Amino acid sequence: MTAGENEFQVVISYKHNYADWPATFEKIAPAAGLSDADTFSAAWKDLPNVASLQTGPFRLSQVDREKKTIELVRNENWWGEAPVLEKVTFYELDEYDAAQAFAAGKLDALPMIKDLPSLEIVKSCPEAAVKISASRQWRELLFNTKSSLLQNRDFRLALQKGIDSKGFAASDLSGLPSADLDLHMGSHVLLPYQKGYIDNSPPVNGKLARKDLAELGYTWNEKTQYFEKDGEVLTLSYLRITGVPTSENEGQKLQEQLQKIGVALEMKDISAGEFQAALAAGEYDITSVTWLFTPYPLSGIGQLYASNRDAAGAADDAAANLNFTGYANSALDTYIWKIAREADELKKLVYAEELDNLLWKEGISIPLYYRANITGVHKRLANYGATALETFLPENIGFLPEK
Repeated sequence: MTAGENEFQVVISYKHNYADWPATFEKIAPAAGLSDADTFSAAWKDLPNVASLQTGPFRLSQVDREKKTIELVRNENWWGEAPVLEKVTFYELDEYDAAQAFAAGKLDALPMIKDLPSLEIVKSCPEAAVKISASRQWRELLFNTKSSLLQNRDFRLALQKGIDSKGFAASDLSGLPSADLDLHMGSHVLLPYQKGYIDNSPPVNGKLARKDLAELGYTWNEKTQYFEKDGEVLTLSYLRITGVPTSENEGQKLQEQLQKIGVALEMKDISAGEFQAALAAGEYDITSVTWLFTPYPLSGIGQLYASNRDAAGAADDAAANLNFTGYANSALDTYIWKIAREADELKKLVYAEELDNLLWKEGISIPLYYRANITGVHKRLANYGATALETFLPENIGFLPEK
């Protein structure tokens, strides 16, 4: 990166072709906060200093760690159109508490409502409006390929044949206004409304799943209706987050589906605060997670599915920092790096489909569904609501006058 012709221009050069180069400029922060590791660690802890590092129509005004709130006020140095609102306050709350706060008039917006009780609370408010759109969030079932039984690819594929992803969506979304929408995901790399999406998911076939398990050496016990080996019931565990309806529901749904193919599933309960560490440490057999795609989904697939090697075979730990399955495959890596460097969009999408098919054939994860963005807002709140890839200009958000 070098200086341009004047103070308003910078020239950025890349080592390799980078097809999604606009993503570089999606978020820009000053060098004073990012110049080195020590600066980054210290610069964002001091409130006055953070305010000096920010730009935009609002600036940070106050952080209350006890109340778990962040307050923004109008930025007097903002060169654009002045924001309509004088102040914006963010609260850290779990979903049900947030719904209660909305009902009490303490919140004016509640984005990404995921459960029926919260939605019912919002709908009961006379001053509320409910908006719905597509979203960038999606759910995926992960297999820990380092776990003893799941190291076997054929075993993973047998399980995959017995798991109906559509059943998870119907169950998770029951009672929500998105329940009747087709939110099925048949791709690991693109959302259904994005260009190039193809449903490559294999058919569900419980009978074939049981046949495959028998061929892997498991014996069917007619009395228990489970497969066994050496007198032990074929059993896996599901890492379940207690108090999170989606996780609890998906654990139950997976247990029901695996029981039909003769596999027992035990719940391994963990708190929300402990989940990330357990996931990163590989302390699970199967679990489910939420991912968030960006407008450049193919530029981030390496984080989810690449090993810790780049295209040339050099160590690259950052490439796979979200690959919690522990799976590594040089063929996958090759596709991921080809996609990242391919400037021709059509070729890029062909590579993406080939990569997706390879992921299905390896059986390391199962996309379940993508979420609809169900957002509750104060009915007079304008220029804010439910979106997928679109964004709202924060300076335009405000309240309509009372009638």
